[in-house]
Amino acid sequence: MHDDGRIYQRLEALGAHLERALEGIPGLTVQRAGSIFWLCISEQQRPSTPIRTPRHFPADAAKGFAPLFHALLDGGIYLAPSAFEVGFLSAAHTEAHIDALAQALGRAATSARATGR
Repeated sequence: MHDDGRIYQRLEALGAHLERALEGIPGLTVQRAGSIFWLCISEQQRPSTPIRTPRHFPADAAKGFAPLFHALLDGGIYLAPSAFEVGFLSAAHTEAHIDALAQALGRAATSARATGR
């Protein structure tokens, strides 16, 4: 691939697509910089500013991540196994991959809310 910057534009577009796709999922906040993203699962109010330090991390976020992680894994989607880790988009990802992730996250979040997990 030529170093003309198109790959970075593509990754930025994929990241923006990810943000839009995840926007309406209850209890989910996404923070993103380019192709790096972090998912925060919390029933607390969405933070008005980005979370930058562990002390600003919602108390229930780690507890909510485990069931979500396993639900996604059962559906063939692998995220980093810790609520404190970021995810990365790559040039191999497509909008269809992101849409599949958003749908799976929506189902998992709805299921977790229904079962009280």
